[in-house]
Amino acid sequence: MSPTLDEAAGELYAVEPGRFTAERTRLARAARDDADSETAKAIGELRRPTTSAWLVNQLVRSDADEVTHLDQLGHDLREAQAALDATRMRDLTKQRQQLVAVLVRQADEIAAGAETKISTAVRRELEDTLGAAVADEQAAQAVFSGRLTRALTYAGFGEVDITEATATPLGASRPTMRRGDTKLADAKHSTEKHSTEKHSTTKHVSRPSKNTTSKQSHEPAEKTDQQAARRTQAEAQVQTARTELESAEESLRQKEQELDEATSEHDELQTRLNHLQAEVVSLRRQLDTGERRIAHAERDRKREERQLKDATRALERAEAALDRLEKP
Repeated sequence: MSPTLDEAAGELYAVEPGRFTAERTRLARAARDDADSETAKAIGELRRPTTSAWLVNQLVRSDADEVTHLDQLGHDLREAQAALDATRMRDLTKQRQQLVAVLVRQADEIAAGAETKISTAVRRELEDTLGAAVADEQAAQAVFSGRLTRALTYAGFGEVDITEATATPLGASRPTMRRGDTKLADAKHSTEKHSTEKHSTTKHVSRPSKNTTSKQSHEPAEKTDQQAARRTQAEAQVQTARTELESAEESLRQKEQELDEATSEHDELQTRLNHLQAEVVSLRRQLDTGERRIAHAERDRKREERQLKDATRALERAEAALDRLEKP
């Protein structure tokens, strides 16, 4: 039996970003094989989460105490704001900053376990999204749905924009939501009802007169054939576009990975360059010291040479005087 949209979303947003496209294709194909084209289409349209959204989804699914605390902290902070309790707001704001920092470190661990590197931009999106969940109730519902597709941002006032921020519409209860499946069921029921009514009405329509021209009798068939051809062409275009989209998503994921690797390599090279520059400075100082020692030694050597010459001349004069004294 093929999965419902809710079941497919629950499974999809638990996998790593690199596996998302393949899993989505598999689940959509399962629904299509089960002749549930509407669910297959809905599954195929589920958006791949950004890296920060994926990490938030994994934090929510981890059921950590800090995640539960974040939910309660948001409720308490909104109560304090409504009551204009400045003292409590300051205390809760400090707690929020500490808690968000802890959750970001947990997200680092999750990413490391999945061999995914977190850039500075992704870490900032994590902080913004978790902060938005504390500040705004709708944002909290989006975050705790476990099906976030993009980062959230709170401007400091008003409501957080959660447009297309979740894979499926937010329901009254969280995190398990069934509204997506209900809509599909209602749509399917409406289609079947409309088809039944149309069929019933057709039965009561009087048959056309035998005098009706052959052109009129052939027109519905021709229109049906044209509609079928257009539908086949449209389906082929949709499939082509979906394939191109999946290819683009995979290419984007690879480029994001390459960017993260290049950024990491750049940071490492910059660190090495800083060390080498510091070493060059140290070597230059040592070289300057050595050159000064050489200059001092050269002056000392010249001074000693002069003293040696003076001593040699003095010795020569003394020996000459001695020779003169020894002669009869």
